[in-house]
Amino acid sequence: MAALAISALSLAVSAPHAAAQLPDTVGPRPRFGIFGDFVRSVHSADFNRLAGRTDLPYTSRFDGGAGGGTAFGALVELPLSETIWLVLRGSVQSDNAEMRTSEETTVIVADTTTFRAVFERRIDASMTTAGIEPMLGLSLPLGFVASIGARAAFVISDEFEQDDRIVEPSDRGAFEDGRRIRNEASGSIPGLASMQASALVGIARELPINAAATWFLVPELIASYGLTPVSDSVDWSAHGLRLGIALKHAPPPAPPVIAVIPEPEPEPPPVVPPVLMASVSATSVDADGSERPDVTIRVEEFISTQMRPLLNYVFFDEGSAAIPSRYRSLTPADAESFDVGRLYGSGTLETYYDILNIVGRRLRQSPRASITLTGTNAGTGAEKGNTALSESRAEAVRAYLTSAWGIEPERIKVRARNLPEVASDTAQAEAAAENRRVEISSSDAGLLDAVFTDDTVRTVSPPLVRFRPNVRAEAGVGTWALTAHQGDAVVATFNGTGTVPGTIEWKPAESRAFSTKSTAPITYMLQVRDEAGQQTQAEPGRLAVEQVTLRRKREEGATDRRTDRYGLILFDYDRSDLNPANEKLAALIRSRIPAGASVSITAFTDRIGEAEHNQLLSEARARSTARALGVDPARATGVGETRELFDNNLPEGRFYSRTVEILVESAVR
Repeated sequence: MAALAISALSLAVSAPHAAAQLPDTVGPRPRFGIFGDFVRSVHSADFNRLAGRTDLPYTSRFDGGAGGGTAFGALVELPLSETIWLVLRGSVQSDNAEMRTSEETTVIVADTTTFRAVFERRIDASMTTAGIEPMLGLSLPLGFVASIGARAAFVISDEFEQDDRIVEPSDRGAFEDGRRIRNEASGSIPGLASMQASALVGIARELPINAAATWFLVPELIASYGLTPVSDSVDWSAHGLRLGIALKHAPPPAPPVIAVIPEPEPEPPPVVPPVLMASVSATSVDADGSERPDVTIRVEEFISTQMRPLLNYVFFDEGSAAIPSRYRSLTPADAESFDVGRLYGSGTLETYYDILNIVGRRLRQSPRASITLTGTNAGTGAEKGNTALSESRAEAVRAYLTSAWGIEPERIKVRARNLPEVASDTAQAEAAAENRRVEISSSDAGLLDAVFTDDTVRTVSPPLVRFRPNVRAEAGVGTWALTAHQGDAVVATFNGTGTVPGTIEWKPAESRAFSTKSTAPITYMLQVRDEAGQQTQAEPGRLAVEQVTLRRKREEGATDRRTDRYGLILFDYDRSDLNPANEKLAALIRSRIPAGASVSITAFTDRIGEAEHNQLLSEARARSTARALGVDPARATGVGETRELFDNNLPEGRFYSRTVEILVESAVR
C-alpha cells in the first residue's frame, strides 16, 4: 500500500499536463469513490503506568511511541460552488502503538549475587475504530485539492500487551522470581475512551484515467491531530499521517436537451361562440287571477283589533319541576311596572309567555279572586304515577306568583294528579309531552280572559307577482338564478339547472325580508350560465312600492276598512265541538261583529296525526264556529296542518295551532 501511494504521488507531480488537458467543461460534478491509506501514527504520552497496576512502584514515564496501520472506506464529494466541496467519508482505521521506557533495578545472579541492572518497560497496543470524516475541500490549480475537517469515531476493538524485560546485562541476571521478564499483562486497554476525535488536514491530486474524465485516481496525504485522549485514565494522545490513494467516479452530466421547434400550424378559423341571451319581465296577478302588465306593490294600513286567547297552561320539561326559561320571569321591582297594554304588537306566543305575569297582575287588581294550580305529568316512562312531580310543578308556579307578585299563598290552591282531566294521547311522544303541565283555573273568569290589543296591520297587493324569463341558449342552459332585492335585502331567490321555467311566481306578502314600511323599490334580475361556460345577465327590472298609510287616507277623506282578528283555542284534543271556554269566546266575538261586516273563518290543526284526518278535523271546527257566530258555513274553511302557524316542536305551539281564526272586515270613515 505504501509503495502504491508513493508511486501515485510521483505520478501526480510528474504529469501536471494530464489534468490540464481534460477540463471539466460542464462545471463541478459530484464524486463517489473508495480509498485506502497507510497510517503512520505518533503517540504522545506522559504516564508511568496504565490504570489498574497501582502496586507497581514505577518511576520512569512513557513519553512517546510510534506505530503503523491502515485506513479504508468510501467517500462522497458534493460541489457547493465552483471551488468548494462538501466531503463526507466513512472509514475503518487500525492503529498500533509501541511505547518503551527504561528503569534501573536490582537483579540476582547465581542466586546469591545482586547488582544494579536496566530493564525495559514495554507497552504494545492496538485498536480499530469506525468513524465519519466530514470535511470541506478547496479546488486548487492543476487538479490539487486541499481539505480540512475532523474525524469522529467509536472503538470497535482494542488490546494491549505489557511486560518488563532485563536488557542490561543481556546475558545474565534475573528478577526476584528468577525470570528475566515480569509484570506481564494483556487485554483491553484500561480506561479506553469509547469515542475518538481528531482534526484532519489533507492535500490530494485528481488524475483523470479515462478520456471522458469520469474516473479519477487520487493520491492523497492526510495529517490528523488527536483531540481526545486514547485513555481517560492517563495522558496519552495519538496523532498520525495517512498516505494513500482514492478511486473516484464523477457520473457524466445528462446530455443537453435540444428543443425541436415545430413548424407553426396554421391558425384555425375563429370559433363563433354559441348564442346566449336572456331577458325577464314581470306582471301582477290579482286575487281573481287576472294579470296586469304594470306592477306596483301596494302596502295599505288598516286599524285592527286582535284578540289573543290566553292558554291557561304552563308546560314543563321531561322529569323537571323548574319553570322553563322561555316563560318570562320578573323581579318584584319589574312586576310593579308591568302593564298588559304593553303587549301591543307582540306575537301570539310572545303574549302567552307572559301568562304568569298577566295572571299575577290580574290577581293584584282583583284582591278577592283566587286560583287553583293543578300539576300533571306525562303519564309515561319515569313520570307515570309520579304525583310528587306533578305537585312540585304546581308549587313552582305558586312560588313565582308569591315571590315576584306578592300574591298571598292562601289565594293559590295547589292540586296534583297524574294525567290532566282532558289529556293528550300518551301513545304519541309529542302528545304525551303536552300532559307535562300546570293548569290554571279560577272561579273569577276575568283572570283568564283573552288579551285584546288594538294594532295597525298592513296588507300587500297584488297577492302574486309573475316573472316571465326569456332565454336563448344554443349550448343549453347550465344554471340560472332569479333574485329580487329591496335595497340590500334579498326578498326573493329562485334558481335551478337546465331549462328555465316559462313563469316564476312570487308572493310578496309571504317574504319575510320584504319591508312593509319601506317605499324602496324592488329590483329583480336574471343570471344565466350555459353549458359552454358563458354567462349573461338580463337587464334588471324594477317594481314600484307604494305606501297607503292611515294618515294619508284620513287626509284624503277616503273610506277605510277595519280588520279585526279573533282566535279560538283550547279545543279538546282531537275534538271539533266548542267547549265552554270557546263558547264564551264565540259569544263575545259575535257581539262585536258590526252589521254589514264581512266575516271569514279559517280553522287549523297541529301536525300530530294523519294529514287527511287533520284536514277533516279542521273543517269540522270551522263549521262549529260558523254555527256559533251565525255565519254562513260557506265562509268557513279548514286547512288542516298545511300551514304551520306556530312552532309545533313546542307543546304551546301545537295548542295554539289547534285554532280557528276569525277575520272581520268592516268599512269605517
